[in-house]
Amino acid sequence: MFKAEILENENRRKIYDVIEENPGIHLRELQRVLDTPLTTLEYHLSYLVRRKIIYSENDLHFKRYYAKPLEKEDKKVIVALRQKRLREIVLLVLSKEIVKYQFLCDYLNLPKSTLSFYLKYLVDNGILAKE
Repeated sequence: MFKAEILENENRRKIYDVIEENPGIHLRELQRVLDTPLTTLEYHLSYLVRRKIIYSENDLHFKRYYAKPLEKEDKKVIVALRQKRLREIVLLVLSKEIVKYQFLCDYLNLPKSTLSFYLKYLVDNGILAKE
């Protein structure tokens, strides 16, 4: 079967469209967005993965879905940007280029330990650089 024929199914088309718009989305989030029973969703996801229409990858606690294969580094960035606080930090750093730790603490109103955890994650994954 060709991709177009497989995606003629309404459920599969909806699933594919959401994954294409939200690369790296995980199962439960996909279920919330589509408001689809979990078993139905799992069935169609499995079918789409077997046919190589979508791609899945285990990421610690989540199984993430992509409409096309991505490089490992790109996936790390996508996973980080899907999380609200990490996204806020990255956008803030991008807008200022160089940001001091205390400014981030004050601006985001985060405890220092929490901000340290987020920054360590972003630096360890090569998303931000520390100077």
